[in-house]
Amino acid sequence: MEALNLSSEAYTTKEIEKLLHLTKPYSINEINNSKQRLLNQFSTVSNLGSEKQREIVNFIDAITLRVKFDVDTQDIHQVLQEGSNFIIENADRIVGRTAKIENGRMTLESKSAPPGYLNPLNVRTITQAISIDSRFRPNYAGTKSTNYDMVLPAIQKNVVGLRVASIELPTTYYAVSGCNGNSTCVVVDLSNIGQGWLLTLPDGNYEQSWAKNSKASYIELAMNETISNALPATIDASGRLTPNPLGPPLTAADFTFSLDRISGKAFFTAVAGGVLFTHGFVLDFNIDVAGNTTNDANLQMRLGWQLGYRLPQYTVANPAVNARCVTEGICLVCGPRYGFISIDDYQKNTGPAYMVAYANSILQDNIITRINLAELQADVGVYQSSSDPGLSTQLNRTREYFGPVDIQRLHIALYDEFGRIIDLNYMDWSLTLAFEILYN
Repeated sequence: MEALNLSSEAYTTKEIEKLLHLTKPYSINEINNSKQRLLNQFSTVSNLGSEKQREIVNFIDAITLRVKFDVDTQDIHQVLQEGSNFIIENADRIVGRTAKIENGRMTLESKSAPPGYLNPLNVRTITQAISIDSRFRPNYAGTKSTNYDMVLPAIQKNVVGLRVASIELPTTYYAVSGCNGNSTCVVVDLSNIGQGWLLTLPDGNYEQSWAKNSKASYIELAMNETISNALPATIDASGRLTPNPLGPPLTAADFTFSLDRISGKAFFTAVAGGVLFTHGFVLDFNIDVAGNTTNDANLQMRLGWQLGYRLPQYTVANPAVNARCVTEGICLVCGPRYGFISIDDYQKNTGPAYMVAYANSILQDNIITRINLAELQADVGVYQSSSDPGLSTQLNRTREYFGPVDIQRLHIALYDEFGRIIDLNYMDWSLTLAFEILYN
């Protein structure tokens, strides 16, 4: 035993493989098993001192690390191309092509089920794909397509993983919507604080006239038409608005909306000679859909934010000197930039894989993945059907369970970046779920 060379550098990889009784190709699990077997053999030798035992353990650790490193450097994921998407091939499947039938196809990274549930064949789990379409949801008329319950026709038993495999989503959500409270603003005449006009931009999607990207309506034309259709109203001291159809109208000869193509900023202008030019005006965005002042709203959810304004209220007191009210930000009227798919499978033995962080709260309502909606709309335009966003626009789409579960009921929801249910305006969408099930 004294003649044993305990320097790992003195051995070649082939000699180490022979010492560990490894035959290529071998996995990390086989290396660990061989290491443990060798340690057990040395532990039965009674005439070794504690110092020699320590040296032998260090030697075995060193040689196993060397062969593990060789395995890691050879473990390169294979990438397959399907259409315009690049897919990383399942590492278990790669190993399974050369694995022994009694070992199973499981790599070091595999999150397969524990050995007690496994069969002795070379397939440990199978994948069951299920297509779910909101058109076929129960209680169709009483639910939204983006927030509904579904009972699977067949119970999925012994599920160890759930993945969103594909998505088909129409870009029919609105950037400006009365339901979301971002379609209105109020203009007040400073010569008569009680006199104002409620501007209501029609629900829909808009873009700059020079963009021609999403094929939406031009915001400049729509906003000026909204000014011409402004509703005269009276406003009390508390900010409560009461419509007054008999009040003076607001026309393009009084007030206009424009965009600066160089800076991308927007501005309202009191036109010389108009009703607002003499004494000025107040522009109020911190209102509800009826025009009443509110102080508990998130400004990012108001029309002013879409147009580029970052404050709740603006005052132009001397139009003769400066008749414009210019935005701080860029005028970019857009719908939800991204969304979250939530799938509640009524199981408790899985951790929160995805959380959305806000300033003072988090959203983790069974979210399984995030979708890049802005890229979808840029690709296909508004009011079009979009195919699977693909791996390039989604993060991890897999949910793993601590043990096999049975799944039959699902609650499916689609949230925007603010945690609100996205409204597809009575249109439907579909997704394919891939259940990883223990082989029976």
